[in-house]
Amino acid sequence: MTDQSLPLDDQYEEIDEAEVDEVIESLEILADHVNSESLRAILEDAVAEIDALFHGDESESQAA
Repeated sequence: MTDQSLPLDDQYEEIDEAEVDEVIESLEILADHVNSESLRAILEDAVAEIDALFHGDESESQAA
């Protein structure tokens, strides 16, 4: 597996809320069906990170 990171410093990608919600829902379903506590924790962290990336920007702009 290669170590790839997104070039977030230089470019911003417009992400559709429906796509974000679908990815989060898929990760939550997967986490519910995983036996490993470690994998479940990683999936739950991913959900939180994706949610914060998308909805965190909304919260900051509404607070201003």
